[in-house]
Amino acid sequence: MAMFDTKYKQKSAVITALIALAIIFIILNFGLRYFEPPIEYGIRVNFGTSDTGSGNIQPKQPLKAAQPEQAEVKEEPVEEIPVQKEVSEPEPAAEEVMTQDSEEA
Repeated sequence: MAMFDTKYKQKSAVITALIALAIIFIILNFGLRYFEPPIEYGIRVNFGTSDTGSGNIQPKQPLKAAQPEQAEVKEEPVEEIPVQKEVSEPEPAAEEVMTQDSEEA
């Protein structure tokens, strides 16, 4: 039992294999060229909106992040006002719930 018993089946198998190899070659060489994150072009420009880099004296050692100063919080005593309960609320009326005993639809 020969798989490619006619010359047409042999030619079609060779052509199919060549096309598949060409597609794989194109995908591997041209299709997967991207960078994550993308490459940045140009140079960075300081527009003066931040304080970093200002001044003529350059520090010799790297700067440490400044700790924000914590202001002392003075707590004032709060007087508690007694809450008076309003007139007793009326109790909700009992509602009659309607139910269906038969399952006939």
